[in-house]
Amino acid sequence: ESRWQGTCFWSDLYLVLYVSRMLCHVLIQPFENMSLALLLMMTFHHLVSMGCYILGLGLGRCHYWGCLDGCCEITTVFLNVFSLLNTAVEGKKLKEYLPAWVAAANGFALWLAFLFFRLMLFPYWLYGFHMDMRQEPEKTKGIVTNLERSIYPATTIVLLVLSCTWFVALTRGMVKSMSKALKGEKVEMKKKMSKMS
Repeated sequence: ESRWQGTCFWSDLYLVLYVSRMLCHVLIQPFENMSLALLLMMTFHHLVSMGCYILGLGLGRCHYWGCLDGCCEITTVFLNVFSLLNTAVEGKKLKEYLPAWVAAANGFALWLAFLFFRLMLFPYWLYGFHMDMRQEPEKTKGIVTNLERSIYPATTIVLLVLSCTWFVALTRGMVKSMSKALKGEKVEMKKKMSKMS
């Protein structure tokens, strides 16, 4: 019952913070340096997920499902570090001032977070939502509207599809940064070996 009807101060706070952040980002995105395709995907993602959270806040239910979907935002921590490392400082990217392993480690952490907190989380969410409705229809279907029964899973499916699309690019970037870090390590090892001999 708490998955469908339970709310608390923390779930309210999270949903409000998420909606506020998405609203701000929708307004800022057009001024960021990104492709039109990414801008459209991100804006669509923000508007749809924001709409679901507003619905959950307004109706005062299904906060568990919103918070469970929200666990995917753990990936944002590593994505922000990635953006920071690619910020220009005095004509060079910040990552150029740091050892290559720093960007590689963050890229791997981002890739791993995407794997667990998006590609595995969303199917788990869909499975749990479906099984609850199937096993306890009076406590699930009986209390939510047709809109909620359709828009919440549809939004999670959209998030899964977008995440799969982004995961391909993330994998390429992670492999590239790991290769660069390994080449840098080999060069350092050769320098140390030549100094020793």
